[in-house]
Order: sequence, then structure tokens, then C-alpha cells
Amino acid sequence: MKSEEMRFQIKENCDSDKTCTVFIYAQGWITSNAVDKFSELAKAIKPGSTVFFNSKGGDLVAGMQ
Repeated sequence: MKSEEMRFQIKENCDSDKTCTVFIYAQGWITSNAVDKFSELAKAIKPGSTVFFNSKGGDLVAGMQ
């Protein structure tokens, strides 16, 4: 059974001295659209951000991109 198409959320966690870490949460079915969406998102986030993927499957080739 196919689940929802992958969606992305950006969360920023800042500590008391204003040092911030960006987390990207990616959840859902991997599709070629997910690759395009993530590529656009990656342009807007700072290097060193942490990405968490939660997917039960999808397009293997798209997932490897």
C-alpha cells in the first residue's frame, strides 16, 4: 500500500547563546517529485543542516539521487 508523497519540514533549534541548528524532516513515499522538492529546499538551507528521512519505500532511483 502506497503512503503519502514525501513532504518536508524545516525546524530550527537555537540554544541560549543564539547558536542555531537546522533540521529537515522528510517523511513519506519517495517519488521523482520528492527529488525536485528536496533540491529546491536544499538551495534555501545552510550547509551543515541535519536531514532525517522517514520513508517506507518508493522510487529507488529517485531515492538514490
